[in-house]
Amino acid sequence: KMNLAKGATLGANANLNYGLTCLIHSGEKWKEYEFTLTLLNELIESEFNVGKYELAFAHVQDVLEHATSLDDKFTAYLYKVKTFAEGEDRDYHKGVIVGLEICQIYGIKIPSSPKRTDLMKENIKMETALRKQPLTVLSKLPP
Repeated sequence: KMNLAKGATLGANANLNYGLTCLIHSGEKWKEYEFTLTLLNELIESEFNVGKYELAFAHVQDVLEHATSLDDKFTAYLYKVKTFAEGEDRDYHKGVIVGLEICQIYGIKIPSSPKRTDLMKENIKMETALRKQPLTVLSKLPP
C-alpha cells in the first residue's frame, strides 16, 4: 500500500505479485484466509490500474470461488463489472447484465427494462427517504 500511496503503481504491482507467488509456493494460499483475501483484493485493484485486465479478472474469479461472505466478495464483484468496460475487449452490454445479476445477489432488484411505473415507484421511495430535503443533500453523503 505504501508504494500505491506514493504513486509507484508498477512497483506496487510487482510487490503484490511477488507476495502472491510466495504465498502460493508456501502452500498457505487460502489457508491464511484474511491475508489471502486482502492481498488478492489489493492485487485486483493494482492489476486493473496498470491495465492488466485479464489478470485482474483471474484474481476476481479466485476470490469469488473462495470468499465465504458477500462482504468478502464485494471488491471482486466491483472489479468484475469494471473489467467489462476496459481493455480491447470491452463489452458494456455484458457489463450491465453482470451488474444486474450482482445486484440481485445483494438483494437489489433492478428491472432490465424499467417501465414508467417502476420509475415512478422508485421516485416515491426516494422522496419518502429524503423527507422533503432537496436532492443536493445526497452530494454530502460520504463516498
